[in-house]
Amino acid sequence: MSSRSIRIIGGPNREEAHVNDANELFVTQGPNVIDPRTGFVTTIGESHRMIHDGYLFDATGILPVLAAGAVFDVLMQFPVGVVGHLTNVEYQFENTPVTIEFFEDVTWSAAGTAALVVNKNRLVAPTPPGAIITEGPTITDTGDLIHQRFIPSGGTKTGILVPGEELEWVLGNGKDYIWRVTNNTNGDIKLGYHFNGYELP
Repeated sequence: MSSRSIRIIGGPNREEAHVNDANELFVTQGPNVIDPRTGFVTTIGESHRMIHDGYLFDATGILPVLAAGAVFDVLMQFPVGVVGHLTNVEYQFENTPVTIEFFEDVTWSAAGTAALVVNKNRLVAPTPPGAIITEGPTITDTGDLIHQRFIPSGGTKTGILVPGEELEWVLGNGKDYIWRVTNNTNGDIKLGYHFNGYELP
């Protein structure tokens, strides 16, 4: 009898399950595959799985002062062969209004300062990301504008531009990008950012 194989994530181990020609599912019980409290097969979402596999990265930063009318850029470099899946982009602002723009195929003369980028699985040897993320690059050409958002004055001071993996950006393979914030207020503001994304080997 022929069968096809599917993967079920069960903690640190992957267990094999088989669906036969009669569409019957057979699961070999292994460590943490069956929840002892409910008796059901343990399943997790795609982003959660990427964390367990050591493929999901977290990038964060805080800029203490962005002057009125000034811009703050975060550069994302993807060498040839590196493809990134950007699943979360969030900014927090001390004051608004601000404009946020996303550019593709940018050119630059200086990359700036390395951002804080960590692997979200802290129990395995951290795998460095293929993408390079830096703050405050010197941009010579912004390339193509592919996304923009205006955060008005008053109300929320948070801009969530990519809210999850179902709306992720697939980026890279030899392209460089910037996320650019423009301070449209009449004074200095403080801002923070938080990016999540994963890369597959």
